[in-house]
Amino acid sequence: MKKKIGNLITIIAIIVGVVLIAAPIAKNYFIADRMNQNLIKKVSKKDIERNKKKKVSYDWDKVKSLDTSSVIKLKDSPKGLPVIGAITIPELEMNLPIYKGVSDENMSYGASTMSDEQEMGQGNYSLISHHVFALANANKLLFSPLDNAKVGQKIYITDKTTVYQYNITEVFTVAPNRTDVVNTIEGRKVITLITCTDISASGRLIVRGDLVATYNFKTMPEDARNGFNLEYQTLAV
Repeated sequence: MKKKIGNLITIIAIIVGVVLIAAPIAKNYFIADRMNQNLIKKVSKKDIERNKKKKVSYDWDKVKSLDTSSVIKLKDSPKGLPVIGAITIPELEMNLPIYKGVSDENMSYGASTMSDEQEMGQGNYSLISHHVFALANANKLLFSPLDNAKVGQKIYITDKTTVYQYNITEVFTVAPNRTDVVNTIEGRKVITLITCTDISASGRLIVRGDLVATYNFKTMPEDARNGFNLEYQTLAV
């Protein structure tokens, strides 16, 4: 009897272990797969212009934490979400859709704008996204690569008409209530990227860059083009 009980405990432990490993892999698969569907090379300029005019929500109270169950319950397809552009940091192998507004889908499949008034290349263009804390290539998803952001690295954003190049000038952390980081900075045109510092969301990682150049979408620098063409490996572990 003791042997049977021992074998049963072993089987249960194996099953629990498999579930614990498989759950984050499944979550990260869904995130990567749905991000890939809305990369800038797969979205038309016409759709982007139409999405810019959409009425969207900025209700932060409706945004849930990024766990496996919440991701799987989201829409099977991200088609129809308000893609208005893309952001890439080539040195971090980061390439995400930019969505207008804040929602579970937007935050889970790319970067979300922080207000309805912000405009690329003007003021303080602020974006927020989740930080993924798990196995299965998590450090490549959403804003997780910002852990490795360094002063001097290039950030490119585009609406498929113009490409804006920002160079990172600051990397720092703040308390969650520091909403002033999205305020306009007099005399500067900046981009501000925001994500959580840890799984309990006890702080915010801020990556800020200054605008240094603009390019036509068709004649952008090679590193920007390569960055915007990056796709996430959905099955990487």
